[in-house]
Amino acid sequence: MRYRGFIITSTPDSGIERYDRESSQDVLCNGYYCQIYDGDDDQYANQLDDFCIAEGHEIKDCSSGELERGIARYVDDHYDDLVEEQQYYFAKRQSELIGRLVCWIGETESGEELYHTLSEVVGMKDDEIRAAGFTSLVPYFNREGYAQTIAEYLIDEGTNDTYSGNLHVPFSEINKRYGVNLPTNKEMLDLIRDALLEHGDIISDLETSEDFDMMFYTMYCPYVEDDGIAEDDGERPQFIPQM
Repeated sequence: MRYRGFIITSTPDSGIERYDRESSQDVLCNGYYCQIYDGDDDQYANQLDDFCIAEGHEIKDCSSGELERGIARYVDDHYDDLVEEQQYYFAKRQSELIGRLVCWIGETESGEELYHTLSEVVGMKDDEIRAAGFTSLVPYFNREGYAQTIAEYLIDEGTNDTYSGNLHVPFSEINKRYGVNLPTNKEMLDLIRDALLEHGDIISDLETSEDFDMMFYTMYCPYVEDDGIAEDDGERPQFIPQM
Protein backbone atom coordinates (compact mmCIF):
# COMPACT_ATOMS: atom_id res chain seq x y z
CA MET A 1 0.00 0.00 0.00
CA ARG A 2 1.21 3.52 -0.79
CA TYR A 3 0.05 6.36 1.46
CA ARG A 4 1.30 9.92 2.11
CA GLY A 5 4.69 9.31 0.52
CA PHE A 6 5.33 5.97 2.20
CA ILE A 7 5.23 2.33 1.12
CA ILE A 8 3.61 0.05 3.70
CA THR A 9 3.89 -3.73 3.44
CA SER A 10 1.67 -6.09 5.44
CA THR A 11 1.82 -9.76 6.40
CA PRO A 12 -0.95 -11.77 8.12
CA ASP A 13 -0.13 -12.43 11.77
CA SER A 14 -2.02 -14.70 14.14
CA GLY A 15 0.05 -14.06 17.22
CA ILE A 16 -0.57 -10.39 18.07
CA GLU A 17 -0.91 -9.82 21.80
CA ARG A 18 -3.67 -7.49 22.98
CA TYR A 19 -5.30 -6.94 26.37
CA ASP A 20 -8.77 -8.45 26.71
CA ARG A 21 -10.96 -6.55 29.16
CA GLU A 22 -13.44 -9.39 29.64
CA SER A 23 -10.81 -11.90 30.78
CA SER A 24 -8.45 -9.20 32.19
CA GLN A 25 -5.48 -10.79 30.49
CA ASP A 26 -3.48 -10.70 27.27
CA VAL A 27 -4.80 -12.80 24.40
CA LEU A 28 -3.51 -13.66 20.92
CA CYS A 29 -5.33 -12.00 18.03
CA ASN A 30 -5.39 -12.24 14.25
CA GLY A 31 -4.26 -9.23 12.29
CA TYR A 32 -1.32 -7.91 10.32
CA TYR A 33 2.33 -7.10 10.87
CA CYS A 34 3.18 -3.93 8.89
CA GLN A 35 6.43 -2.27 7.85
CA ILE A 36 6.85 1.30 6.60
CA TYR A 37 9.41 2.46 4.01
CA ASP A 38 10.12 5.64 2.12
CA GLY A 39 8.06 5.97 -1.04
CA ASP A 40 11.23 5.84 -3.18
CA ASP A 41 12.73 2.86 -1.34
CA ASP A 42 11.79 0.24 -3.93
CA GLN A 43 14.40 -2.17 -2.52
CA TYR A 44 12.97 -1.92 1.01
CA ALA A 45 16.47 -1.17 2.28
CA ASN A 46 15.64 1.14 5.20
CA GLN A 47 12.66 0.37 7.39
CA LEU A 48 11.29 3.55 8.96
CA ASP A 49 8.88 1.87 11.38
CA ASP A 50 6.89 -1.30 12.01
CA PHE A 51 3.66 -2.01 13.85
CA CYS A 52 0.83 -4.52 14.29
CA ILE A 53 -2.90 -4.02 13.89
CA ALA A 54 -5.19 -6.59 15.49
CA GLU A 55 -8.72 -7.69 14.70
CA GLY A 56 -11.15 -6.38 17.28
CA HIS A 57 -8.73 -3.66 18.35
CA GLU A 58 -7.16 -1.42 15.71
CA ILE A 59 -9.33 -2.95 12.97
CA LYS A 60 -12.83 -4.47 13.02
CA ASP A 61 -11.87 -7.49 10.91
CA CYS A 62 -9.09 -8.73 8.62
CA SER A 63 -10.65 -7.53 5.36
CA SER A 64 -8.51 -5.60 2.89
CA GLY A 65 -10.60 -2.49 3.45
CA GLU A 66 -10.04 -2.58 7.21
CA LEU A 67 -6.34 -3.25 6.66
CA GLU A 68 -5.99 -0.12 4.53
CA ARG A 69 -7.96 1.98 7.01
CA GLY A 70 -5.85 0.69 9.90
CA ILE A 71 -2.63 1.50 8.09
CA ALA A 72 -3.85 4.97 7.16
CA ARG A 73 -4.81 5.71 10.77
CA TYR A 74 -1.38 4.60 12.02
CA VAL A 75 0.48 6.70 9.45
CA ASP A 76 -1.68 9.73 10.22
CA ASP A 77 -1.07 9.37 13.96
CA HIS A 78 2.71 8.99 13.54
CA TYR A 79 3.24 11.15 10.47
CA ASP A 80 5.66 13.68 12.01
CA ASP A 81 7.92 10.95 13.42
CA LEU A 82 7.87 9.10 10.09
CA VAL A 83 8.85 12.24 8.18
CA GLU A 84 11.72 12.76 10.63
CA GLU A 85 12.96 9.22 9.98
CA GLN A 86 12.50 9.77 6.26
CA GLN A 87 14.66 12.90 6.40
CA TYR A 88 17.31 11.10 8.45
CA TYR A 89 17.78 8.41 5.82
CA PHE A 90 17.71 11.00 3.03
CA ALA A 91 20.50 12.97 4.71
CA LYS A 92 22.44 9.76 5.36
CA ARG A 93 22.24 8.77 1.69
CA GLN A 94 23.31 12.24 0.56
CA SER A 95 26.30 12.03 2.86
CA GLU A 96 27.23 8.60 1.48
CA LEU A 97 26.97 9.85 -2.11
CA ILE A 98 29.16 12.85 -1.34
CA GLY A 99 31.67 10.55 0.32
CA ARG A 100 31.81 8.38 -2.82
CA LEU A 101 32.25 11.47 -5.00
CA VAL A 102 35.08 12.76 -2.86
CA CYS A 103 36.80 9.37 -2.93
CA TRP A 104 36.49 9.28 -6.71
CA ILE A 105 38.05 12.72 -7.03
CA GLY A 106 40.73 11.67 -4.55
CA GLU A 107 41.89 8.92 -6.91
CA THR A 108 43.34 11.52 -9.29
CA GLU A 109 44.11 14.37 -6.88
CA SER A 110 45.65 14.62 -3.43
CA GLY A 111 46.87 17.10 -0.86
CA GLU A 112 46.48 20.78 -1.54
CA GLU A 113 45.17 20.15 -5.07
CA LEU A 114 42.34 17.96 -3.73
CA TYR A 115 41.52 20.48 -1.02
CA HIS A 116 41.30 23.26 -3.61
CA THR A 117 38.95 21.18 -5.77
CA LEU A 118 36.64 20.31 -2.88
CA SER A 119 36.72 23.77 -1.32
CA GLU A 120 36.79 26.13 -4.30
CA VAL A 121 35.29 24.07 -7.14
CA VAL A 122 32.76 21.88 -5.32
CA GLY A 123 32.11 24.48 -2.62
CA MET A 124 32.41 22.18 0.40
CA LYS A 125 33.06 23.69 3.83
CA ASP A 126 36.04 22.46 5.82
CA ASP A 127 33.84 20.55 8.26
CA GLU A 128 31.96 18.96 5.36
CA ILE A 129 35.27 17.76 3.96
CA ARG A 130 36.12 16.37 7.40
CA ALA A 131 32.72 14.66 7.67
CA ALA A 132 33.30 13.02 4.28
CA GLY A 133 36.31 11.27 5.80
CA PHE A 134 39.17 13.41 4.49
CA THR A 135 40.81 14.34 7.79
CA SER A 136 44.14 14.10 5.95
CA LEU A 137 43.27 17.50 4.45
CA VAL A 138 42.95 19.21 7.86
CA PRO A 139 46.42 20.86 7.48
CA TYR A 140 44.97 22.86 4.55
CA PHE A 141 41.89 24.05 6.45
CA ASN A 142 41.38 27.60 7.63
CA ARG A 143 42.72 27.25 11.18
CA GLU A 144 40.65 29.99 12.82
CA GLY A 145 37.45 28.84 11.16
CA TYR A 146 38.10 25.19 12.01
CA ALA A 147 38.86 26.06 15.64
CA GLN A 148 35.55 27.93 15.78
CA THR A 149 33.77 24.84 14.40
CA ILE A 150 35.34 22.65 17.11
CA ALA A 151 34.48 25.17 19.83
CA GLU A 152 30.87 25.33 18.69
CA TYR A 153 30.69 21.54 18.73
CA LEU A 154 32.01 21.46 22.30
CA ILE A 155 29.44 24.02 23.39
CA ASP A 156 26.46 22.56 21.54
CA GLU A 157 27.14 18.95 22.49
CA GLY A 158 28.38 19.85 25.95
CA THR A 159 25.35 21.83 27.06
CA ASN A 160 23.09 19.09 25.74
CA ASP A 161 25.01 16.21 27.34
CA THR A 162 25.59 17.49 30.87
CA TYR A 163 23.25 16.83 33.79
CA SER A 164 25.19 19.00 36.22
CA GLY A 165 26.60 21.88 34.20
CA ASN A 166 30.09 20.35 34.20
CA LEU A 167 31.62 18.45 31.30
CA HIS A 168 34.94 16.70 30.64
CA VAL A 169 35.89 16.02 27.01
CA PRO A 170 39.20 14.20 26.35
CA PHE A 171 41.53 15.63 23.73
CA SER A 172 41.56 12.15 22.17
CA GLU A 173 37.83 12.41 21.39
CA ILE A 174 38.31 15.70 19.54
CA ASN A 175 41.41 14.40 17.78
CA LYS A 176 39.50 11.38 16.47
CA ARG A 177 36.50 13.38 15.31
CA TYR A 178 38.29 16.36 13.79
CA GLY A 179 41.67 14.98 12.74
CA VAL A 180 43.68 17.37 14.93
CA ASN A 181 46.57 16.60 17.29
CA LEU A 182 45.88 17.99 20.75
CA PRO A 183 47.66 19.00 22.89
CA THR A 184 50.76 18.59 20.70
CA ASN A 185 49.44 21.19 18.26
CA LYS A 186 49.46 24.05 20.76
CA GLU A 187 48.53 26.62 18.13
CA MET A 188 45.25 24.82 17.37
CA LEU A 189 44.55 24.28 21.07
CA ASP A 190 45.02 28.00 21.74
CA LEU A 191 42.71 28.87 18.85
CA ILE A 192 40.01 26.53 20.16
CA ARG A 193 40.41 27.95 23.66
CA ASP A 194 40.14 31.52 22.34
CA ALA A 195 36.99 30.58 20.43
CA LEU A 196 35.48 29.06 23.58
CA LEU A 197 36.33 32.14 25.63
CA GLU A 198 34.28 34.24 23.23
CA HIS A 199 31.21 32.52 24.69
CA GLY A 200 31.55 33.77 28.26
CA ASP A 201 27.77 34.10 28.43
CA ILE A 202 27.50 30.29 28.16
CA ILE A 203 30.74 28.99 29.71
CA SER A 204 31.37 30.00 33.32
CA ASP A 205 34.72 28.22 33.69
CA LEU A 206 37.21 26.57 31.35
CA GLU A 207 40.34 24.46 31.81
CA THR A 208 42.39 23.10 28.88
CA SER A 209 45.69 22.11 30.50
CA GLU A 210 45.06 18.36 30.04
CA ASP A 211 41.63 17.93 28.43
CA PHE A 212 38.60 20.17 27.92
CA ASP A 213 36.99 20.75 31.32
CA MET A 214 34.06 23.13 31.06
CA MET A 215 31.39 24.52 33.33
CA PHE A 216 28.25 25.92 31.72
CA TYR A 217 25.56 28.22 33.04
CA THR A 218 22.61 25.98 33.83
CA MET A 219 20.11 28.01 31.81
CA TYR A 220 21.85 26.67 28.68
CA CYS A 221 21.75 23.04 29.88
CA PRO A 222 18.28 21.51 29.27
CA TYR A 223 18.98 18.37 31.31
CA VAL A 224 20.63 19.93 34.36
CA GLU A 225 19.49 18.21 37.54
CA ASP A 226 20.43 20.64 40.28
CA ASP A 227 20.86 24.30 41.07
CA GLY A 228 24.40 23.98 42.34
CA ILE A 229 25.83 26.28 39.69
CA ALA A 230 25.21 29.98 40.01
CA GLU A 231 23.23 31.43 37.15
CA ASP A 232 24.49 34.37 35.12
CA ASP A 233 23.67 37.49 37.11
CA GLY A 234 24.87 39.84 34.43
CA GLU A 235 28.54 39.66 35.41
CA ARG A 236 30.77 37.97 32.87
CA PRO A 237 33.35 35.47 34.21
CA GLN A 238 36.92 36.66 34.33
CA PHE A 239 39.02 33.97 32.62
CA ILE A 240 42.68 33.77 33.48
CA PRO A 241 44.68 32.85 30.36
CA GLN A 242 46.81 29.73 30.76
CA MET A 243 50.52 30.07 30.29
